Amino acid sequence: MDWSWQLPSEWKPKLLILVLFAVAAAATYRAQSLPDTTEARLLTKDDEAPNFALRDLDGKTHRLSDYRGKAIVLNFMATWCGPCVAELPILVKFAKEHVDDPIVVLGIDYDEPILTVGRFAREHGLAYPVLVDTEATTAAAYGVAAFPTTYFIDRDGRVRATSIGSFDGMQGDEHFRILVERNLGKSIAVARRERKHCTVPGPDAPNTLRDDDQTAWALSRVACACGCAARLLECDCGDKRGGREIREYFARLRQDPDLSVQNARQIVVWKYKDEYVW
Repeated sequence: MDWSWQLPSEWKPKLLILVLFAVAAAATYRAQSLPDTTEARLLTKDDEAPNFALRDLDGKTHRLSDYRGKAIVLNFMATWCGPCVAELPILVKFAKEHVDDPIVVLGIDYDEPILTVGRFAREHGLAYPVLVDTEATTAAAYGVAAFPTTYFIDRDGRVRATSIGSFDGMQGDEHFRILVERNLGKSIAVARRERKHCTVPGPDAPNTLRDDDQTAWALSRVACACGCAARLLECDCGDKRGGREIREYFARLRQDPDLSVQNARQIVVWKYKDEYVW
Protein backbone atom coordinates (compact mmCIF):
# COMPACT_ATOMS: atom_id res chain seq x y z
CA MET A 1 0.00 0.00 0.00
CA ASP A 2 1.29 3.48 -0.83
CA TRP A 3 1.14 5.24 2.56
CA SER A 4 2.47 8.53 1.19
CA TRP A 5 -0.89 9.33 -0.35
CA GLN A 6 -2.56 9.11 3.04
CA LEU A 7 -0.47 12.00 4.36
CA PRO A 8 -2.28 15.30 4.89
CA SER A 9 -2.22 17.36 1.71
CA GLU A 10 -0.33 20.21 3.39
CA TRP A 11 2.58 17.81 4.18
CA LYS A 12 3.17 16.78 0.59
CA PRO A 13 5.07 19.93 -0.51
CA LYS A 14 7.22 19.75 2.62
CA LEU A 15 8.03 16.08 1.97
CA LEU A 16 9.02 16.86 -1.63
CA ILE A 17 11.31 19.67 -0.47
CA LEU A 18 13.00 17.35 2.04
CA VAL A 19 13.63 14.70 -0.64
CA LEU A 20 15.08 17.26 -3.06
CA PHE A 21 17.27 18.68 -0.30
CA ALA A 22 18.64 15.20 0.53
CA VAL A 23 19.45 14.50 -3.13
CA ALA A 24 21.17 17.88 -3.50
CA ALA A 25 23.18 17.31 -0.32
CA ALA A 26 24.36 13.90 -1.54
CA ALA A 27 25.35 15.33 -4.91
CA THR A 28 27.21 18.19 -3.23
CA TYR A 29 29.13 15.76 -1.02
CA ARG A 30 30.12 13.66 -4.04
CA ALA A 31 31.21 16.75 -5.98
CA GLN A 32 33.28 17.95 -3.03
CA SER A 33 35.03 14.56 -2.88
CA LEU A 34 36.28 14.82 -6.49
CA PRO A 35 39.43 16.61 -7.69
CA ASP A 36 39.03 20.24 -8.64
CA THR A 37 38.95 20.12 -12.44
CA THR A 38 39.85 23.80 -12.66
CA GLU A 39 43.11 23.29 -10.75
CA ALA A 40 44.10 19.75 -11.69
CA ARG A 41 46.81 19.38 -14.35
CA LEU A 42 48.03 16.09 -15.77
CA LEU A 43 51.73 15.40 -15.98
CA THR A 44 53.19 15.67 -19.46
CA LYS A 45 55.41 13.41 -21.53
CA ASP A 46 58.94 12.89 -20.12
CA ASP A 47 57.93 14.21 -16.68
CA GLU A 48 59.24 12.12 -13.82
CA ALA A 49 56.32 10.24 -12.26
CA PRO A 50 55.99 11.21 -8.57
CA ASN A 51 56.82 8.45 -6.14
CA PHE A 52 54.13 7.33 -3.70
CA ALA A 53 53.63 4.92 -0.82
CA LEU A 54 50.14 3.39 -0.89
CA ARG A 55 48.73 0.26 0.73
CA ASP A 56 47.03 -2.52 -1.18
CA LEU A 57 43.97 -4.43 0.00
CA ASP A 58 46.14 -6.70 2.18
CA GLY A 59 47.85 -3.79 3.90
CA LYS A 60 51.13 -4.13 2.00
CA THR A 61 52.81 -0.85 1.04
CA HIS A 62 53.67 -0.31 -2.62
CA ARG A 63 55.95 2.43 -3.91
CA LEU A 64 56.32 3.45 -7.52
CA SER A 65 60.07 3.09 -7.07
CA ASP A 66 59.55 -0.61 -6.27
CA TYR A 67 58.72 -1.14 -9.94
CA ARG A 68 61.77 0.58 -11.41
CA GLY A 69 62.95 -1.51 -14.35
CA LYS A 70 59.38 -2.38 -15.37
CA ALA A 71 56.89 -0.51 -17.51
CA ILE A 72 53.80 0.56 -15.57
CA VAL A 73 50.16 1.11 -16.48
CA LEU A 74 48.85 3.32 -13.67
CA ASN A 75 45.05 3.41 -13.63
CA PHE A 76 43.21 5.91 -11.41
CA MET A 77 39.68 4.69 -10.71
CA ALA A 78 36.77 4.58 -8.25
CA THR A 79 34.22 1.88 -7.46
CA TRP A 80 31.28 4.22 -8.16
CA CYS A 81 32.67 5.21 -11.58
CA GLY A 82 30.71 3.49 -14.39
CA PRO A 83 33.36 4.04 -17.12
CA CYS A 84 36.00 2.62 -14.75
CA VAL A 85 33.98 -0.57 -14.36
CA ALA A 86 33.49 -0.83 -18.13
CA GLU A 87 37.22 -1.01 -18.87
CA LEU A 88 38.14 -3.47 -16.09
CA PRO A 89 37.87 -6.61 -18.28
CA ILE A 90 40.47 -5.13 -20.65
CA LEU A 91 42.90 -4.34 -17.83
CA VAL A 92 42.38 -7.71 -16.14
CA LYS A 93 42.93 -9.61 -19.40
CA PHE A 94 46.06 -7.62 -20.18
CA ALA A 95 47.49 -8.15 -16.69
CA LYS A 96 46.94 -11.92 -16.93
CA GLU A 97 48.52 -12.09 -20.39
CA HIS A 98 51.66 -10.29 -19.22
CA VAL A 99 52.11 -11.77 -15.75
CA ASP A 100 55.65 -12.92 -16.68
CA ASP A 101 56.59 -9.81 -18.64
CA PRO A 102 58.36 -6.66 -17.38
CA ILE A 103 55.15 -4.63 -17.27
CA VAL A 104 52.65 -4.23 -14.44
CA VAL A 105 49.13 -2.82 -14.10
CA LEU A 106 48.46 -0.88 -10.90
CA GLY A 107 45.00 0.35 -9.93
CA ILE A 108 44.71 3.38 -7.65
CA ASP A 109 41.34 3.84 -5.99
CA TYR A 110 40.28 7.36 -5.13
CA ASP A 111 39.95 7.64 -1.35
CA GLU A 112 37.34 5.00 -0.51
CA PRO A 113 37.02 2.63 2.48
CA ILE A 114 39.28 -0.38 2.05
CA LEU A 115 36.37 -2.78 2.71
CA THR A 116 34.43 -1.21 -0.17
CA VAL A 117 37.39 -1.45 -2.52
CA GLY A 118 38.14 -5.02 -1.42
CA ARG A 119 34.60 -6.18 -2.11
CA PHE A 120 34.69 -4.43 -5.49
CA ALA A 121 38.01 -6.07 -6.42
CA ARG A 122 36.68 -9.54 -5.56
CA GLU A 123 33.46 -9.02 -7.51
CA HIS A 124 35.34 -7.99 -10.64
CA GLY A 125 38.21 -10.48 -10.30
CA LEU A 126 40.95 -7.85 -10.40
CA ALA A 127 44.19 -9.70 -11.17
CA TYR A 128 46.56 -6.85 -10.36
CA PRO A 129 47.39 -4.77 -7.27
CA VAL A 130 44.77 -2.20 -6.27
CA LEU A 131 46.07 0.57 -4.02
CA VAL A 132 43.93 2.91 -1.95
CA ASP A 133 44.78 6.59 -2.32
CA THR A 134 43.87 7.72 1.19
CA GLU A 135 43.12 11.47 1.27
CA ALA A 136 43.67 11.53 -2.52
CA THR A 137 47.23 12.83 -2.20
CA THR A 138 48.52 10.70 -5.09
CA ALA A 139 45.69 11.77 -7.40
CA ALA A 140 46.58 15.38 -6.60
CA ALA A 141 50.27 14.76 -7.31
CA TYR A 142 49.37 13.29 -10.71
CA GLY A 143 46.86 16.05 -11.47
CA VAL A 144 43.95 13.64 -11.90
CA ALA A 145 40.75 15.50 -12.75
CA ALA A 146 38.47 12.72 -14.00
CA PHE A 147 38.01 8.98 -13.81
CA PRO A 148 39.33 6.81 -15.21
CA THR A 149 42.70 8.38 -15.95
CA THR A 150 45.56 6.15 -17.08
CA TYR A 151 49.28 6.88 -17.08
CA PHE A 152 51.81 4.93 -19.16
CA ILE A 153 55.16 5.04 -17.34
CA ASP A 154 58.44 3.61 -18.68
CA ARG A 155 61.02 1.50 -16.88
CA ASP A 156 62.93 4.62 -15.80
CA GLY A 157 59.91 6.11 -14.05
CA ARG A 158 59.06 8.72 -16.68
CA VAL A 159 55.65 9.48 -18.11
CA ARG A 160 55.33 8.41 -21.74
CA ALA A 161 51.61 9.09 -22.27
CA THR A 162 48.30 9.72 -20.52
CA SER A 163 44.70 8.84 -21.35
CA ILE A 164 41.48 10.20 -19.90
CA GLY A 165 38.33 8.13 -20.29
CA SER A 166 37.40 4.49 -20.52
CA PHE A 167 38.94 1.79 -22.72
CA ASP A 168 35.65 0.06 -23.43
CA GLY A 169 34.78 -2.77 -25.82
CA MET A 170 36.81 -4.16 -28.73
CA GLN A 171 37.86 -0.74 -30.00
CA GLY A 172 38.88 0.29 -26.49
CA ASP A 173 40.95 -2.88 -26.12
CA GLU A 174 42.70 -2.22 -29.44
CA HIS A 175 43.34 1.42 -28.56
CA PHE A 176 44.75 0.44 -25.15
CA ARG A 177 47.16 -2.09 -26.68
CA ILE A 178 48.28 0.40 -29.31
CA LEU A 179 49.10 2.92 -26.58
CA VAL A 180 51.06 0.28 -24.64
CA GLU A 181 53.05 -0.79 -27.70
CA ARG A 182 53.66 2.75 -28.93
CA ASN A 183 54.72 4.20 -25.59
CA LEU A 184 56.08 1.25 -23.60
CA GLY A 185 57.10 -1.28 -26.26
CA LYS A 186 60.73 -0.17 -26.37
CA SER A 187 60.94 -0.13 -22.58
CA ILE A 188 59.55 -3.67 -22.37
CA ALA A 189 61.91 -4.91 -25.10
CA VAL A 190 64.97 -3.55 -23.26
CA ALA A 191 63.87 -5.19 -20.00
CA ARG A 192 63.32 -8.50 -21.78
CA ARG A 193 66.77 -8.38 -23.36
CA GLU A 194 68.36 -7.71 -19.98
CA ARG A 195 66.42 -10.57 -18.38
CA LYS A 196 67.38 -12.98 -21.16
CA HIS A 197 70.95 -11.62 -21.46
CA CYS A 198 70.36 -10.78 -25.10
CA THR A 199 72.68 -8.38 -26.85
CA VAL A 200 72.25 -6.07 -29.79
CA PRO A 201 75.16 -6.19 -32.29
CA GLY A 202 77.22 -3.01 -32.42
CA PRO A 203 77.83 -1.09 -35.65
CA ASP A 204 81.15 -2.94 -36.19
CA ALA A 205 79.73 -6.41 -35.63
CA PRO A 206 80.15 -8.70 -38.64
CA ASN A 207 76.78 -8.98 -40.34
CA THR A 208 76.86 -9.20 -44.11
CA LEU A 209 73.09 -9.13 -44.18
CA ARG A 210 73.15 -5.42 -43.36
CA ASP A 211 74.77 -4.79 -46.75
CA ASP A 212 71.70 -6.17 -48.51
CA ASP A 213 68.96 -3.54 -48.29
CA GLN A 214 66.18 -5.96 -49.20
CA THR A 215 67.35 -8.56 -46.70
CA ALA A 216 67.78 -5.96 -43.97
CA TRP A 217 64.25 -4.73 -44.62
CA ALA A 218 62.86 -8.26 -44.39
CA LEU A 219 64.67 -9.00 -41.12
CA SER A 220 63.63 -5.67 -39.66
CA ARG A 221 60.01 -6.78 -40.03
CA VAL A 222 60.37 -9.99 -38.03
CA ALA A 223 60.37 -10.20 -34.22
CA CYS A 224 62.82 -12.50 -32.47
CA ALA A 225 61.42 -15.75 -31.13
CA CYS A 226 63.17 -15.49 -27.76
CA GLY A 227 60.61 -13.06 -26.37
CA CYS A 228 62.85 -10.02 -26.16
CA ALA A 229 60.65 -8.19 -28.72
CA ALA A 230 63.69 -7.04 -30.73
CA ARG A 231 63.74 -7.54 -34.49
CA LEU A 232 65.86 -10.26 -36.07
CA LEU A 233 68.19 -7.70 -37.58
CA GLU A 234 69.01 -6.40 -34.10
CA CYS A 235 68.70 -9.25 -31.60
CA ASP A 236 71.87 -11.29 -31.08
CA CYS A 237 70.56 -13.62 -28.37
CA GLY A 238 71.83 -17.16 -28.36
CA ASP A 239 68.46 -18.77 -27.60
CA LYS A 240 67.45 -21.70 -29.77
CA ARG A 241 65.55 -20.26 -32.71
CA GLY A 242 66.49 -16.80 -31.49
CA GLY A 243 67.72 -13.87 -33.56
CA ARG A 244 71.19 -15.22 -34.26
CA GLU A 245 70.01 -18.67 -35.43
CA ILE A 246 67.28 -17.36 -37.72
CA ARG A 247 69.59 -14.68 -39.15
CA GLU A 248 72.25 -17.26 -39.96
CA TYR A 249 69.67 -19.54 -41.57
CA PHE A 250 68.39 -16.64 -43.65
CA ALA A 251 71.97 -15.83 -44.70
CA ARG A 252 72.52 -19.37 -46.00
CA LEU A 253 69.34 -19.12 -48.04
CA ARG A 254 70.48 -15.83 -49.55
CA GLN A 255 73.62 -17.51 -50.87
CA ASP A 256 71.45 -19.43 -53.32
CA PRO A 257 71.33 -17.32 -56.51
CA ASP A 258 68.03 -18.91 -57.51
CA LEU A 259 66.24 -17.63 -54.40
CA SER A 260 64.94 -14.09 -54.20
CA VAL A 261 64.53 -12.24 -50.93
CA GLN A 262 60.83 -13.01 -51.07
CA ASN A 263 61.49 -16.73 -51.57
CA ALA A 264 64.00 -16.83 -48.73
CA ARG A 265 61.63 -14.96 -46.46
CA GLN A 266 58.79 -17.38 -47.22
CA ILE A 267 61.02 -20.34 -46.34
CA VAL A 268 61.95 -18.72 -43.03
CA VAL A 269 58.30 -17.99 -42.32
CA TRP A 270 57.40 -21.62 -43.01
CA LYS A 271 60.19 -23.06 -40.85
CA TYR A 272 59.75 -20.72 -37.90
CA LYS A 273 56.05 -19.90 -38.29
CA ASP A 274 55.23 -21.00 -34.74
CA GLU A 275 58.22 -19.29 -33.15
CA TYR A 276 58.01 -15.62 -34.05
CA VAL A 277 55.58 -12.85 -34.96
CA TRP A 278 55.61 -11.47 -38.48
